[in-house]
Amino acid sequence: MKHFILFIILLTSLNCFAQVPNGWWFAAGGNMSSLNSEQLKSDGVLGYSFGIGMTTGYHERYHFEFNLIASTNNFDLYKSDFEGNDIGTVKASRSSADFSFNYNYYIILPEENKFYLGVRPGLDVVYHGKFKLKDDDDGYSYSVQPLAITPSSISNSSGKFNLDPSLGISAGYNNFRFILKYNLGLGNYLNDLKTDSFDNSNLYTGPEIEGKLNRISLIVFYRFYIKKQ
Repeated sequence: MKHFILFIILLTSLNCFAQVPNGWWFAAGGNMSSLNSEQLKSDGVLGYSFGIGMTTGYHERYHFEFNLIASTNNFDLYKSDFEGNDIGTVKASRSSADFSFNYNYYIILPEENKFYLGVRPGLDVVYHGKFKLKDDDDGYSYSVQPLAITPSSISNSSGKFNLDPSLGISAGYNNFRFILKYNLGLGNYLNDLKTDSFDNSNLYTGPEIEGKLNRISLIVFYRFYIKKQ
C-alpha cells in the first residue's frame, strides 16, 4: 500500500510539469480508401470523418489517446453486363465507426505557442455498416465484375467488426492537432457478399468473396476542453 501511494504521488508530480496536450477534442477530416481485392474491382474515392477524442498522459515525451471516429468510405465499383463487358462504374459507400487506442511519442516536445511533432502507432476496433449503392437507371441491371456479384447482394451486406493496426504522424500547435495515419486492414472486408451462384435448393455454392480495406486519413483535432496539468 505504501508503494502504491508513493507511485500516485510520483504520477501527480510528473503531471504538474508535463506539457502534453491533454484534454477533449473535436475531430473532422477526410480519408481515401483502398479496397484490395482480386474479385471486386474498385477505385478509392475521397470520404469524410468526424468524431471526438481524448488525450491523457503524465510525461512530456509521450501520452495516450482514445478516439471515436465515424467515417464514410467511398468507392467506384466497376460493373459489367451479363456478357462480362465493361460498362463503367457505380458509386458505393460503406460507413464505419472506429474506436482507436493510440500512443503518441513526441520527437519535438509540445510546448505552449510552439509547434510539436511525433509518431503515433495505434489499434482500431472498427464496425463497418452496410454497403450503399447510388441508384441510377441501370443500377440493378448489371453485375459487378469480375464475378457476377449482384448489386442486390452488395446492398444487402451485413455489418461486421474488424481489428486494424495503424501508424501515423501527429503534429500540433496549442489547441490544434493534425493527424496523418494509415490503417492496415487485416480482416476480410467482403465476406458478407455473395455471387449469383445458388443451387436448386437456394443454397449458396459460389466462392467466398475476399478483400481487405486499407485507409489513409488526415484528421484535424480541436481541443475544446483542457485537462488541467
